Amino acid sequence: MAEIVTPENRSLYRDDIERMYEMRYRVAVEELGWNIPGIQPGYDKDQFDTDETVYVLDFGPDRNVRGCCRLIRSTLPHLLTEVFAHYCDLQPAPRSRQIFECSRYFVDRTACKGKDERTEARQSIGLGITEYLLSVGATHMTWLTHQALYNHTISVYESEPLGLPREEAGDNAAYIAAISKIDINTWRRQRANLIRPQADMTVLKSALTPAGARSTPSEHAA
Repeated sequence: MAEIVTPENRSLYRDDIERMYEMRYRVAVEELGWNIPGIQPGYDKDQFDTDETVYVLDFGPDRNVRGCCRLIRSTLPHLLTEVFAHYCDLQPAPRSRQIFECSRYFVDRTACKGKDERTEARQSIGLGITEYLLSVGATHMTWLTHQALYNHTISVYESEPLGLPREEAGDNAAYIAAISKIDINTWRRQRANLIRPQADMTVLKSALTPAGARSTPSEHAA
């Protein structure tokens, strides 16, 4: 199940965030072979992991972090403006308080038991992204992803490219920058595709309310 880490409740997740950085390194560097400048060995924390960053964390039954993603309001520095602006050659990455960049969307294969559990983790994170963005009034997210994944996800997200697909040096995969609409129909399509339709909704814990308080877009679904 996904849980949302915000600047307001970060103190409740200090250990989980540390494990997330370690998991991101395992996936990004050791599994995918990424070269990420400026990070420590075994620990993927970069200049965009700040006190303002929001995380969606997916936890397994043993409370291990199975997957994650990072959400950054686009008015702040983020990957598509500071590092990968060259991917936005059709239109520049937009900046707005209603737009967030999604990055570091990972599932740790070693923490999942088989394909179904990996799918469940990915879906949990995706639903958590949408539910959080709806809860703060966001209308869109930007992201940089494999072209193959972009082609797969446009059945859920109404998306348009920000640039033409291109390959990174030493990587055989083509990547594409895109912007996707986030609305209640996005949420409904995600819920319809859940591998476990009765799964619990995303948890948004607040440091100011009892742990386990929920924030969901269900009131908008009527």
